[in-house]
Amino acid sequence: MIKFRTIGEIEVAKNNPVLTHTGAVKNYTLFTKDGKTYLIWNEPQGDNSYIQDFDIPAGDFLNGFDLSANLGQELIVEKKHFTNTYNSITAGDALTIADAYKVGSPVVVLKVVEKCKLGGNDAVVAVVANPS
Repeated sequence: MIKFRTIGEIEVAKNNPVLTHTGAVKNYTLFTKDGKTYLIWNEPQGDNSYIQDFDIPAGDFLNGFDLSANLGQELIVEKKHFTNTYNSITAGDALTIADAYKVGSPVVVLKVVEKCKLGGNDAVVAVVANPS
C-alpha cells in the first residue's frame, strides 16, 4: 500500500475521480497522464474488499490524487512497491517504484525521509518535484 502519512494531506490533495486507462491498473499505483502523476487509490468493493492491491479493470474509473498538489508532504510506501534494497536506503535517497506499481514516467520524485516498520519494511518519503 502507498498512503498519505497524515489525514491532513488528503485534505489538500487534488482528486481526479474520472481517470481511465486502456489496461488494468493495480490499486496504489503511480499513474502518469497528461503531465501529472496521480496516486491511484480506489476503495475496494465486493470480492475485492480484502485485497489491497486489486486490479482495476481497463476502462473503469481510477480515483487519482494529483501528487503535484502534495509537494513536500509525506507518503508511506510498503517495500513491495519499491525496488531499492531496504537495508541500503537512507534519508535523501530517491525511491524507485516497482514497474508493477507505475504507469508512465512519474513527474515527481519520492525522496526517503526515514525507514519505518509500520507493516513490514516500509519507507516514509517526501513528494518532491522532478528536477528534469
